[in-house]
Amino acid sequence: MLQWIVQKYIENPLIVMNRKFDLRQWVLITDWNPLTVWMYAEPYIRFPASDFSFDNINNRYAHLSNNSVAKNANMVSCQHEIEGNMWALS
Repeated sequence: MLQWIVQKYIENPLIVMNRKFDLRQWVLITDWNPLTVWMYAEPYIRFPASDFSFDNINNRYAHLSNNSVAKNANMVSCQHEIEGNMWALS
């Protein structure tokens, strides 16, 4: 079985508290005919570990909201009010 994740880089991102963000919504497709899609009730918002800037496009801590990337960030230079780099949608 092939598994793919595709995401376009947004050149003009929305910013919250100087951070980019993305929305994560879990879905499960259990059948194609008829199409049956299950959605987890609560999506969440993920933030990178560092403030957004185009000045350093190679700063993965400012451009990637992946938790496995953020956990390696230097937390002294990446502190902000978004605890754990995530918010529940509520």
